[in-house]
Amino acid sequence: MIPTGVVRARVWPALLVSLLVGAAIVAIVVDVPLLARLDGESTQTEAALVLVRFLVAVPIGAVLGGVLLRWLAPGVVAAAGLAGTTVGLTVMAGWDRASLGAAWETTWVLGLVGLGVGMAIAPVNDAALADSRPDSHGTVSSLVVVARMVGMVVGLAALTAYGLRQFYEAVALLPDPTDTVALLDAGVVQVQSVFAGAALAAGLAAVVALGLGLKRAVTPTRSA
Repeated sequence: MIPTGVVRARVWPALLVSLLVGAAIVAIVVDVPLLARLDGESTQTEAALVLVRFLVAVPIGAVLGGVLLRWLAPGVVAAAGLAGTTVGLTVMAGWDRASLGAAWETTWVLGLVGLGVGMAIAPVNDAALADSRPDSHGTVSSLVVVARMVGMVVGLAALTAYGLRQFYEAVALLPDPTDTVALLDAGVVQVQSVFAGAALAAGLAAVVALGLGLKRAVTPTRSA
């Protein structure tokens, strides 16, 4: 149970943004390597290395988001980053088995998605801590992390279930269920469905992120 008075004002949208971002993150981490394997040629290691482009962009985005908070409101920074993530995931929802072979396109899309996810980290924490009591900062910080983890768990279950449903529907329409290439294409349908669901989660997170505040807090100056 959350202690009374700890969660208030901008803490609620911060927790919801973390929840939705967690769902988007898990879709990327699980399904990008899966799509890489569906080309029928990539090894498991090569498929995992594709994800590095996203993973490198996340900490860069986190630092960028923190720097931008010096001039922009947390809601503006987080919403802008998550809007970019939504665009990237929408593009990914149209990828096929050959898409990851286009290194340049794959790099900028995964980079855009990673930067957006990273840019939301600092604004979420900034808004949550600013609207909580000093003696509850530790609790609120942990709640933000827990919300992201819950989003990952729930997102993995929900998006995988939806993707598998789309996969089985695609397989049911195959004239030859033993056709290996056709089955791989059905697997792509599953991945596309998961990316589309993740794009929806990121889009909702971008809208909710506006609730983190659209005006930059003015730090009071200290008198000598």
